[in-house]
Amino acid sequence: MTDLFLIRHGKSSWADESLRDQERPLNARGQQQLPALARAAQQLGALDGLILSSNAQRATQTLAGITADRCPQDRILTEPGLYTFDYRVLLKALSTVDDERTVTVVGHNPALLDLASHLLDYPPDSFPTGSLMHIRLPARPWNKLKKHSGHLRTLLTPRDISFQQFIRKRDKHSPDSAGPLAGHIPDALLHQYHLMRDLENGVMYGFDEEFLHQYRVALRRSRAIAESVAGLIEVRHLHKAIKTLGRHARATSALRDLHVFIAAREEDLRAAGALPFFQSLAHSQQQQLREHLQSGNYQRDMDRWFRLISSSSFRKHTLNLKPKDIRHTLESRISRYNQRAAELNEQSPDEDIHALRKMLKRIRYLMELQKPGRNKVMKKVKKRQSWLGNFQDLHVHLELLQRFREDKGTLTENDETEDAINPLIESVEQDKAALKEQILTHHRLML
Repeated sequence: MTDLFLIRHGKSSWADESLRDQERPLNARGQQQLPALARAAQQLGALDGLILSSNAQRATQTLAGITADRCPQDRILTEPGLYTFDYRVLLKALSTVDDERTVTVVGHNPALLDLASHLLDYPPDSFPTGSLMHIRLPARPWNKLKKHSGHLRTLLTPRDISFQQFIRKRDKHSPDSAGPLAGHIPDALLHQYHLMRDLENGVMYGFDEEFLHQYRVALRRSRAIAESVAGLIEVRHLHKAIKTLGRHARATSALRDLHVFIAAREEDLRAAGALPFFQSLAHSQQQQLREHLQSGNYQRDMDRWFRLISSSSFRKHTLNLKPKDIRHTLESRISRYNQRAAELNEQSPDEDIHALRKMLKRIRYLMELQKPGRNKVMKKVKKRQSWLGNFQDLHVHLELLQRFREDKGTLTENDETEDAINPLIESVEQDKAALKEQILTHHRLML
């Protein structure tokens, strides 16, 4: 089999009308598209073979952005003839390619989309700027490409590979976000539901970690709001749905923990020779999460959740929430939180602090049900959430480092890797101990 990758240049500028079309550069958005496009091209193997590019300014800037220090320059050919809008010119250029397993073309529409239409039975309807297409072809010489002989493996648009591009035109705020959440719970949950579903592609592709982070925020926020409702009124099937949301949230935890860990410790891990080990773990977790999101069980659970929160019965129940009930429940939860926090001491296990973090999360969302204007208290809640969240991260970092150290297959014969890992473990332990002391000193939360 052979692989053909088509890459359309990034978004170009029309600001200077005196420029010829061939001279137009990328605009600011086109430049912003390049880092994510480069990651996708590298991970999919689009930079592993011969790269052919138009010599138009917007194409060469795109080429430079995706290939910088990622492939040999002698494998890149920039040709004036590839500045074309006719797919037959591209076909002719491909026919001159020698025995190459992979060829990538950086160019323009309509030539690229027409080429895909020529090679595929079911071509895509569009091919936006900053997009990448992977077509798999039979193992035959490039000069004998047949019509409709290819298979579309992947089509990635900027919104699939870059969270920044995904969110650019999207409303980031749930309905009536300035008012008490209790007045629009179904609408807020539906907003989070649609956001989760739209984020799923980006999560499964895994080219931008922010997709997973925002997906987790939406999923966990939905669960927390539902838990607050379930603590105040009885809604049929809600408790079961909450457990289901929790299970899907846990399916994302291992990968998110690795993302945070690698981002925070990348230089130390590289110096210790441990970075490939954790990158391999992250790749494995990415595959597992993709399978989870593609599973029938996940799809059915999300459909059930949508039917519940969009039902007239659920909306009717939430309208019965009374401010005094919310206030009473909030006071009760804060009292339990303070009692639990006061019981902590130097000998308390990490699990007790993690439990406190979960209690505080529920307090925060219950406060939002009641009134978003409690700024002073909310600031305290967010500050303590930050401490507790950082403590959880350090706990996970230690577990991952110890896992690496205990895996004898990752250590060199002269123990150089272990000698480098031990000081890092000691440093994380010290940071964790200092943060625990801070948590113990400032544990109380007042209304």
